[in-house]
Amino acid sequence: MMSCTKTNKTDYTYHKNKFWYKLLAFENEKCNLNTNNFIQLNAVFKTQRDSVFFDSENNLNDNYFFNLNSTDTNNFILQSCQNKCLGDSLELLIPCNTFFKQNFDFNNSPFFVKNDSVVKVQVLIKAITSKITPLTDLKNREIAKITSYFKTEPKMNSKKDSLGFYWVSTPIKQISTKKDTVLKISYKGYFLNGRQMDESPLNFSIKTGVPDQLLKGLNNVIKYLKVGDNAKIILPSQLAFGEMGSKDLNIPPYTPLLYEITIK
Repeated sequence: MMSCTKTNKTDYTYHKNKFWYKLLAFENEKCNLNTNNFIQLNAVFKTQRDSVFFDSENNLNDNYFFNLNSTDTNNFILQSCQNKCLGDSLELLIPCNTFFKQNFDFNNSPFFVKNDSVVKVQVLIKAITSKITPLTDLKNREIAKITSYFKTEPKMNSKKDSLGFYWVSTPIKQISTKKDTVLKISYKGYFLNGRQMDESPLNFSIKTGVPDQLLKGLNNVIKYLKVGDNAKIILPSQLAFGEMGSKDLNIPPYTPLLYEITIK
């Protein structure tokens, strides 16, 4: 991990409450915020090496709001957005322990920032509203995400397999593997914006035909693969973590995922 001394803070303004900030983009207009307003943010949280470990688009289904009348006046993200305008974006450097206590109620920083002194936070003020209007039609939003990945609905439909997943790249020759065959496999899982969220254990193997060793969608694609093959697929939520999501992997409901898989 990068140490604090490697982070160049000269481009940032120091806040009296002991965090750093800088404007990335701003609108030249008068802001009409009042304490009855809510602000909706696009937020990305990174380590000092710029490794993303949270983004509101994926982890909260784009439902990340702050109440400007909140009693949580010590939250640095909220403080940084005061007196800002729609479309403004900022980057903050927040001390690790303070950040995780304020935003996740952790008393200690997690292992992946153990050698960092600050967390990088990028926020964009996406909307200013008098009430929270969270997205509720998550099924349609999921379909829209998959369509956007393939650019057009006809192309998306042409990539859909009869088993329900979508081919992004396919093996040269698809072949069904016999039942009870032991396969060594590796895989990586991503949100559709490219952020990794899952990875297979080292030296991972499965036996074909045995249920519940993998996500349903991965079990489906393995039926087409042989040793030496690799493929890239998109799993709709019903073949991944479904309408409940996964708390362990911080995946919200109705989330489509991209997986790269190799048979060794």
